[in-house]
Amino acid sequence: MTGLKVYNKVCLNCNRTIQSVYTTESSSATEAHEFVDGKCTKCGYVNTCTHAKKSTWEKYDECVYSDDGDQGHKVTTHVLTGYTCLDCGESVILSRSDETVIIEAHNYL
Repeated sequence: MTGLKVYNKVCLNCNRTIQSVYTTESSSATEAHEFVDGKCTKCGYVNTCTHAKKSTWEKYDECVYSDDGDQGHKVTTHVLTGYTCLDCGESVILSRSDETVIIEAHNYL
């Protein structure tokens, strides 16, 4: 069948495939700006926002996953802390931890 596409239902973290879905539908998506020092690295847009309204976050960086079977997986990573401006959407990294290992359950789509 021409135009057949396969979408895999996978764990968001370790990419373990749970289910494959076959479809002929197509889709598209837009991407957010990726700012470095106030300038988007993708399109060059310059952000002039003062970031008065912030939402703090914690994320993993440079993740290496190892499957621990049905119970979950181990993540070797660096933890980033920062904030996202609620007005313009720019995210700012404030700190990066030393390498750490985290045990997580699988997160299925």
